[in-house]
Amino acid sequence: MEKGNYQFIQIKKGDKESFESLFKTYYAPLCLFARNYIPNNDDCEEVVQAFFLNLWEKRKELTITSSVKNYLFSSVRNRCFNYLKHQRIKQTYQTAMLNSSEADNFDSIAFLEIDLMEK
Repeated sequence: MEKGNYQFIQIKKGDKESFESLFKTYYAPLCLFARNYIPNNDDCEEVVQAFFLNLWEKRKELTITSSVKNYLFSSVRNRCFNYLKHQRIKQTYQTAMLNSSEADNFDSIAFLEIDLMEK
């Protein structure tokens, strides 16, 4: 049995030392892996930290059918994709709000100019 799989069995039982060992073993490699998808180191670390937090919180419900290593890297890759998707949605929303704000400002300026010309 792979060491990671044994650790995960222990983690499911609530063994914090096994979780800490898994974290220490895979944190840096997972952050480096996340850099393949996300250019900012801080964002990569945030994604990986959130993944490990979720892993601990959901440990009792999780079932890993592949190796733990494959599960960790696949999960982080999927979280990177979700992070990027969320960033695109935020950017689209911000652009729409900026365009809307510019249009509102243009309308306000146009009404102000008309008002001033009438006086």
